[in-house]
Amino acid sequence: MTGTAQTNRQVVSTFDLVKIGIGPSSSHSTGPMVAAGRFLARLADGRRLDRVARVVVSLFGSLALTGRGHGTDTAVLLGLMGARPETLDPDGVAARVRAVADGQRLALGGGPEIAFDPAGDLLFRGDVFLDRHPNGLRFEAFDAARRELDAATYFSIGGGFVLAEDEEGDGALTNMSVDDLPYPFDSAADLLALGRRHDKSFADLVWANECARRAPAEVTAGLERIWQVMQACIARGCAAEGGVAGRPRGAAAGRRSPSPVERAARDRRRRADGGDGLGQSLRPGGERGKRRRRARRHRANQWRRRRDPGGAGLLRPHPPRRDGGRGCAIFC
Repeated sequence: MTGTAQTNRQVVSTFDLVKIGIGPSSSHSTGPMVAAGRFLARLADGRRLDRVARVVVSLFGSLALTGRGHGTDTAVLLGLMGARPETLDPDGVAARVRAVADGQRLALGGGPEIAFDPAGDLLFRGDVFLDRHPNGLRFEAFDAARRELDAATYFSIGGGFVLAEDEEGDGALTNMSVDDLPYPFDSAADLLALGRRHDKSFADLVWANECARRAPAEVTAGLERIWQVMQACIARGCAAEGGVAGRPRGAAAGRRSPSPVERAARDRRRRADGGDGLGQSLRPGGERGKRRRRARRHRANQWRRRRDPGGAGLLRPHPPRRDGGRGCAIFC
């Protein structure tokens, strides 16, 4: 929840807090893509989209200073091409961005192409910080005669939330008031009190609040979609090789996931073949297995000597088998 008792408090949904978006940063990647999409919608609503011949994007403050490392330029390009964070195919990003750089053309909103030179039409203004927020970006659209058709400034305020220049803080949220929920709360103490009063768990209370805004089937589908994307993201990160996008060349920290994943898979195969995951067998005839059994027998004998100084109960190696091997010790 957000706001105070003096304001019309707005609802912060689970789907506001847990968003599907492009990484690595919700404020520097997802937010700029959303802002680009909002500018396209603004042009379409004003029936100016088909008249656009050029778009200039200016990144200010933190978006400019750290934008290349966070993929802000890539996010803006994708947003101008009509991509949405929640439906974007990450495997196709590199090819789409490379096509714009090579061809100097961009399909605005996925429709007609316009000339677009990333070097001259996507500006990094790290020397300028807008008053309202450090993550500011401005879009300007021009027609073929270089007349300005429209312009808008947006702020990526974190968590994928985006505000236009004329919007207040709650403008990024739903227009539903907290007081319209079946179980409104402002603090953890309120939530505990609601649970006791209605004999409901936290999950029950939040579920009821979510279903006040959406049908239960829609809530379930949304949560399942988030879970599927999380699992796909983990799998993709474990399988990807090479450097991390946005990280300087030669940086010490690259992708770490593939090597441990490959080692774990290799160890599982070795264990299935009778190994211990380090390439040495634990079977009776294996050298590493023998060393482990001797160490266990030695520890057991030390304990038995303390209990029985005469040594009658000491463990000794099994006698050789007729086939030349040794039997497995009782502690293996």
